[in-house]
Amino acid sequence: AGGSGRATGARREKRRARRGARGDRGLGFGAARRRRRPVSSPDRPTVPPPAPGGARALWPVLAGLVPFLVLALRFDWLCDDAFISFRYAKNLAAGHGLRFNPGEHRPVEGYTNFLWVVWLSLSERLGGPTPLVARLSSLACGAALVVAVVRFVQSRVSARPAVAVSAALFLGTLPPLAVWSTSGLATMPFALAIFLAFERLLGDPARPRGLQGGLALVAVVLLRADGFGFAGLVLSAAGLRAWRRRDARLARAAGLAGALAAATVATHFLARHAYYGDWVPNTAHAKVDTGRDTYVQGLQYVGTWLLVFPGVPLALLAAAILPGARRVASSGAAALVVAGTVAYTLLVGGDFMTMGRFLVPALPFAALLFAAAARALDEGGRAWRPAALAAACVALTLPAAFDLHVAPRAWREACHFRWGNRRYLTELESWRRMKGHAEEWSTIGRALALHTEPGETMTASGIGCFGYYTDLFIVDVLGLVNREVATNPAYRDEREESRGHQIHANQAYLDLVRPKYAGAHVYRRDEVKPLNERQARDFEQLVFPLEEADGFPPDSALVLLRIRYDEGAGSEG
Repeated sequence: AGGSGRATGARREKRRARRGARGDRGLGFGAARRRRRPVSSPDRPTVPPPAPGGARALWPVLAGLVPFLVLALRFDWLCDDAFISFRYAKNLAAGHGLRFNPGEHRPVEGYTNFLWVVWLSLSERLGGPTPLVARLSSLACGAALVVAVVRFVQSRVSARPAVAVSAALFLGTLPPLAVWSTSGLATMPFALAIFLAFERLLGDPARPRGLQGGLALVAVVLLRADGFGFAGLVLSAAGLRAWRRRDARLARAAGLAGALAAATVATHFLARHAYYGDWVPNTAHAKVDTGRDTYVQGLQYVGTWLLVFPGVPLALLAAAILPGARRVASSGAAALVVAGTVAYTLLVGGDFMTMGRFLVPALPFAALLFAAAARALDEGGRAWRPAALAAACVALTLPAAFDLHVAPRAWREACHFRWGNRRYLTELESWRRMKGHAEEWSTIGRALALHTEPGETMTASGIGCFGYYTDLFIVDVLGLVNREVATNPAYRDEREESRGHQIHANQAYLDLVRPKYAGAHVYRRDEVKPLNERQARDFEQLVFPLEEADGFPPDSALVLLRIRYDEGAGSEG
């Protein structure tokens, strides 16, 4: 009986072993099938294969770079505000420190791009053509940004040419990117630094680079006074991904980058207070305001931008509604940066400048969302779908560069945000106006340099060109580099104007500072007219012929108004 029981037990063990072997084989087969099956869970996004090399990798880059450079050449210009930075750079290189007006009792921070000013001061120190250096530097940053975004799409979104080329065309044909690449402002270096910080932290899940990302964030913080907010957006995107995926490596990298950015912010604020006696730039006092008008202008600013470039909201909508787009690893982080940039623009009311300058940093991330939508459309190898999306977005956006619009003019006029202009201006008309002002004021500035003495005082609103080309002491009536006008309500009037132009020096302040000159113009000599009786009571008109050999228009003259204080000038404004 005992032997029979032992035999029965042995047979049971053999049966269990056979069932276990079958189960193991079944589990192994199922696991292999699961490993081959594409992961489609939002928590575990699909990782694309490595980006191709050689010519296949080059074609998408060229697809974005060539139209970008063509548009940048079309919009080759300099913004008058860039000359404010040039003046600071010139005075820094000359040993006067970071001052707009040498000799002022206490310096005023009238720039918002410390690192850009320091970079341009090197050009001034070496005797280089700073306006050209600024344009070429900005253009190089714009080109580098296009290349960086396309390479990110190839390596982290999809290596298929249909997706990469479509995303490159979407980005390279955006007019705002080209316009602000030659303006001389720090817009493109700033946008490039933001994207590099994003790419270093979130571009490679296996190796987040905290130190490199942190150095890029240091540049973000120092390139614009509000850069700490954009650094916070990138760090928030990295932190949310690290928390969601329980990724300790990314958390450590984001912590290191955040520590570098925070240390830079603290050091910069302390240095600003020690040097300028203020915790924020003077431009913040002159431009930043809160209230209903600010938010209304912010809504109109963003609304205008969406109506003028409707291909961008189309791309964002496609990325939001296509399930495959939401599964791309970078989509959520890119959407956070876009949303944060738009929210900030609404909060501060935008500005008066052309082509949505405040929204330019969001464009690379809009391109990433476009690429995610294109990848979702490309599933199954249907390359015509992402190509169709790219064609639609380009057809809706690129015509604005030639003043052609999809949205009706009445809709765009309803979003008129340049309250200082009674007549509605399209974005191209606004760009032409800004370009014309900078060219005209540059001519006047060069003429003033020939016929005024260093240290003489002059009132001006377009202070950039006048300041850079001369050694005049500029009395800024808009308060950008004027602490008294920006901070003291007794010395300013407030107007319903475009953003950045709401305040203006009043007569009480002008009577206090008593500037020597009240204005200057360059006219044809036969167009110069004598002052009328009232004007002649307050001003003396000085006329200086200009020579064509010095680069001035033929038969032109500088007309300079000198104030007559001994005859009651200023009593009637």
